[in-house]
Amino acid sequence: MKKMVSIASSILVVLLLLMVGNGDASTLNIGGNFSSIHGIENGSPVTVGGGSIDTSFLDGRQLPYLYCVGLFTNINVPGTYFATVNNLGTGITNATQIAYLLGKYGISGIGAQAVALQAAIWHEEYGSQFVLDTATSDSTVIALYTAYLSDAAANGSSGVVGNFDWINPVDGNNNALQALVTSVPEPGTMMLLGVGVLGLAVFGKRRRNNKV
Repeated sequence: MKKMVSIASSILVVLLLLMVGNGDASTLNIGGNFSSIHGIENGSPVTVGGGSIDTSFLDGRQLPYLYCVGLFTNINVPGTYFATVNNLGTGITNATQIAYLLGKYGISGIGAQAVALQAAIWHEEYGSQFVLDTATSDSTVIALYTAYLSDAAANGSSGVVGNFDWINPVDGNNNALQALVTSVPEPGTMMLLGVGVLGLAVFGKRRRNNKV
């Protein structure tokens, strides 16, 4: 009976650790690979770097992708930062539409889809303050960007903000840097990880018992 209680307690501890999503401070390790996006920022042509920023980690968990939400503050990559994380899209304009786009089109790597998605996210956040520069962007990027914005306008209200980690990194002086976003691990993945960790713990205990 005591052993069963111990195992049950172990399961509870593992699941609680896996389900805690928003600590006071997280550690964000940002990779150094990203795309160049040609845009029009407040009426002026700009070329800026953006998602997916690979390969990045949040509290040791490798992220499937990492996109910028903020635009008018910068972050140096690669780098390691303290960050706050929420699943509410706090302070984000059109967070539901951005969540919809990420849920449907989110992808890692460098390429036309990532460039178009990043530009669409910035346009959802800033409206006319940022649009893709169609004079200098690749035709494939332009077509995807247009399609993404049209899709978001028609279906964006179905986006689930809570499916994403909205990340706010800070510098050494606690100044806010460029806001970022990535997906939250699916509950099934978290459960499998918890069961795997528990299985290893039980197996290790059995091996020790066999040696005594």
